[in-house]
Amino acid sequence: MRSALIASGQLALDLGFAQAASVLAMRVWPAPDYTRIAFELDTPLKATQRLQASPPRLIIDMEGVTAPPERLASMLPRVDPGDPVLSAARFSALKARTIRLELDLKTGVTPDVFTLPPVASYRHRLVIDLYPAVRHDPLRELLDDRRGSQADRAPRDPANDLPGSRANTGSVQRDPAPRAQTPRSAAPPGVFTIAVDAGHGGE
Repeated sequence: MRSALIASGQLALDLGFAQAASVLAMRVWPAPDYTRIAFELDTPLKATQRLQASPPRLIIDMEGVTAPPERLASMLPRVDPGDPVLSAARFSALKARTIRLELDLKTGVTPDVFTLPPVASYRHRLVIDLYPAVRHDPLRELLDDRRGSQADRAPRDPANDLPGSRANTGSVQRDPAPRAQTPRSAAPPGVFTIAVDAGHGGE
């Protein structure tokens, strides 16, 4: 009886390892620094990767997945056209119980492929992080933006605004020449009235 229980337990253990992994969900997170692709699975699986240079492409073979490629493709979110590194993704059946994922890339990347154990509401996960070969440097971009802002605020040379300067290419309105004034004739002498006060000896 004991030997029968041991044999039964061994059989269950073998079946557990032989169980195919089911893909429960797929997620894609594009970000300025990197793009993450995550597969949520009911059991862990083994994955191998190979990076191709020309054209840039990451190939990942996932062992233990029996779902047809068409079903997996329907679960994968649409690739964002604005994704900094990822251009397209597709599945194909490499062999029995092995699915191949091909990721077409816009530029060279440094991939990081790893697995995560279940935690909270998440099950087993296969995570693919795609980092650009030339990393995003926010500090350098900030300094470049500041230099550009300072250049925009630089004082202009007042000489460029003069009508005769070469930098002033706009139309120039010139003042009309002053008209010659006709000399006026002398006015005739006016008539003056003289009043005499008789109260002061003027009789």
